[in-house]
Amino acid sequence: MKKTFIWGVSAFIIGLLLVAFGVGNNGFKAVYWQNGLKVDANIHQSKQIKGVQEIELKTSREVLIRRGTDAKVSVSSTKSSKVNVNFEDHKLTIDSSYYPSFIMFDDDFSQPQVEITIPENVHLKTVTTDGDADLTLEDVDVETLDAENNYQSGDLTLSHVNLKNALNLSRKTYSDITLSDVRAPGLAVETSGDLTISHSRFEDQDSTILNRDNDVDLSFNKWKSLNATVDNGDLNFRDQAIKGEFIAKVANGDIEAQIDQKSKNAIIATVDSGDHTIYGVDRETYGNRNQKNAVLYRLTANNGDVEVTY
Repeated sequence: MKKTFIWGVSAFIIGLLLVAFGVGNNGFKAVYWQNGLKVDANIHQSKQIKGVQEIELKTSREVLIRRGTDAKVSVSSTKSSKVNVNFEDHKLTIDSSYYPSFIMFDDDFSQPQVEITIPENVHLKTVTTDGDADLTLEDVDVETLDAENNYQSGDLTLSHVNLKNALNLSRKTYSDITLSDVRAPGLAVETSGDLTISHSRFEDQDSTILNRDNDVDLSFNKWKSLNATVDNGDLNFRDQAIKGEFIAKVANGDIEAQIDQKSKNAIIATVDSGDHTIYGVDRETYGNRNQKNAVLYRLTANNGDVEVTY
């Protein structure tokens, strides 16, 4: 009881000192510890990156790479969450440091963010990330997007992005992934977050999807072939153009599929504990999978339903 009282009094005194320190520096301010108490403040910096070819991200801050008129990086951060920018030999490196912030009374502090603009005539060779950044790419061309860290918690959003090489996110790389109007030879993705892919094309290589714990939603995409596995979640797809075969397996969840009633389409629906409905009829198969140029959909739900509509 005595120790608890002493700790409580100590914490109260420290709190008063921190408040006094913040108030004594032009009002209520956040304070942080870096070899002593310091008052936090916003930091804004920008740097020209003409001739940039590679981008390496070693930060957990939010990062946006988008099309712009100039090759430039702009950073908004704070002294306690400083973002470091280095540009050398056509390579831009972003990393960050963090010092614990004790009090945040000031609403004017911005969330640390990095924005990189790339001119239309610039094609990036690589974008590499090994942190936990929420990464967004908009309207840019990249040869390779690489994630070095096997386990990241950030979200990935690609919009109007062209990749020369296959998009490989097969090492549990990101949380939620959103791909819109993305073009790449193929796709390999493994995630535990929501996966949404729309209006994208992966027509040169076989593609794979593995989702551990959330839903997969596919709409208006083109594939050479696709093997999609969902452990705990639903798989929804519509308007998928397939050259070869679409294999879908869901362990605990439902499959809802919109497949055109074309003569070349063949469907096999298998359930262990659930219902299978193809075009409003309780059946397991549809079409002739042995015909020339047949497109086969193999849909399996171990503990859930399979429903196919047109």
